Amino acid sequence: MGGQQMINARTVSSLFAIASTASGLIAFVPIPLVAPDGVFAVKMWHKLVHIVIGLVLGAGAYLGERAALGVAREVSVFYIIVTVPGLLTPGQMLLDFIHVNQADKWLHSSLATVITFAGFILFRGRSRLAEAG
Repeated sequence: MGGQQMINARTVSSLFAIASTASGLIAFVPIPLVAPDGVFAVKMWHKLVHIVIGLVLGAGAYLGERAALGVAREVSVFYIIVTVPGLLTPGQMLLDFIHVNQADKWLHSSLATVITFAGFILFRGRSRLAEAG
């Protein structure tokens, strides 16, 4: 590609890992953006889920292109599984233990869309290339 380097799954997974881990950690600081009664309604389980997702994405990126792609796809499926009932739940408790509000629901649906796009469309066919290289 003439000196141009295409973005890869490791880079995308690393960026999502940093964002997810940081958002989980930032939620421990009492600010109006992320708090039990903030713009994003987060309690302990919610914070921990974001940190774990960030660590899983980071581990995938560390292990290589193929692992990063697989983990990104798995995380996208997780976000879809969380998003659908979250959008359909009239209340603010997801699976009876994660507090969510409208901002959380839309953030989760956006993350599901972006990570699914990256894992299944942007890097389509790359897992076979990663195996060969």
